[in-house]
Amino acid sequence: MRGFLAAFLLVLSTPAHCEELPDWALSLTLGQAIVAGGEADLFADSTAFSLDYLRFAQPGWFGWGAELGSALSHKVKRGATAGSKMNQIWFTPIVRLGAQEEMTGADLRPYAIFGGGIYRQTMNAGERRAGSFLGVNLGGGFEVNLRESLQLAADVRYHYILDDANSLKYIFPGARITILF
Repeated sequence: MRGFLAAFLLVLSTPAHCEELPDWALSLTLGQAIVAGGEADLFADSTAFSLDYLRFAQPGWFGWGAELGSALSHKVKRGATAGSKMNQIWFTPIVRLGAQEEMTGADLRPYAIFGGGIYRQTMNAGERRAGSFLGVNLGGGFEVNLRESLQLAADVRYHYILDDANSLKYIFPGARITILF
């Protein structure tokens, strides 16, 4: 794990070689984690957020970085643990594809984003149980510049956690604000 993290940080520190376009982006997404699939009848939807840190490569249509996020308090709706809550925190490397405004001249620009990494689940059902699992997410959205260094976006992600017991899947629609620098 340390080797993976060291390699990932090395990639983030490589120069972007892009003079006219922003090199970095810091984004905050707020939304709802809507449980999908077979677990929708067991877990309630919850509030979710994520913080993304991206580095853009030349010519600016490709970026890579990391995402830290959380889906807070998925309440258990039925069964012996009804009323208890499951929280999730994830840390995933991410890759983003989509042109910057300076490249297209468009006001509204689509993008795609995907990643995979560690999802930590904590269940408070009488006693506290926790586990870490691999998971993946993919999605996209549309972004628009509010100012030269400020963007607003509508973002939707599909998260799939590779937990044999639950295999929790959810859709995370949200509003994203990004600072470019």
